[in-house]
Amino acid sequence: LDLEPFFRYKLKFLPVVFGWLQRAEPYLDFHHPGIECRKVAAMYKFMRVMPQLVADGYWAHVLKVTLEKKRKLLLELDALDETEKSARKRVKH
Repeated sequence: LDLEPFFRYKLKFLPVVFGWLQRAEPYLDFHHPGIECRKVAAMYKFMRVMPQLVADGYWAHVLKVTLEKKRKLLLELDALDETEKSARKRVKH
């Protein structure tokens, strides 16, 4: 597959390529072993041409997950602080 014309769309076109390969699969002889190789090869070509986009996407995902975990921990910490404050009030009275 010559994917070079699609590189200008960057990684946005990768799902389209995979969809096309999946739709082509029923028209091949039974389970053509080459279809999986072509899917991997297409992904590799995109990643090889745009390694920085792939790396940026990965680290953006890691950052998003980390910030979400931090947010949840801060909410839990706030809840524990509130519990501690109410417990101290009960002990004083």
